[in-house]
Amino acid sequence: MLTSTLLYTLTFASGILVNVSGVKKPWSHDERAAVSRHLAVLMSSGSIPGKAAIDCCIAREPVLKSRPWTQIKDFCRNRMKK
Repeated sequence: MLTSTLLYTLTFASGILVNVSGVKKPWSHDERAAVSRHLAVLMSSGSIPGKAAIDCCIAREPVLKSRPWTQIKDFCRNRMKK
């Protein structure tokens, strides 16, 4: 039986993290560059991009098609904290 801490995150030898919602996919260099290209102005002004701006970014960058807009918003929020 898994303990409560193991239930949330398990790390395998391959380095892939598995959590309750599924597999955590690391951000590729191309994905990070695409987000920076389209949303850097908003992030540098201190505002987190909204759904409309993120949907426009996804439409223009095929590499982001596999990411839901909420993951891109979380990525922007985390980048702004750094």
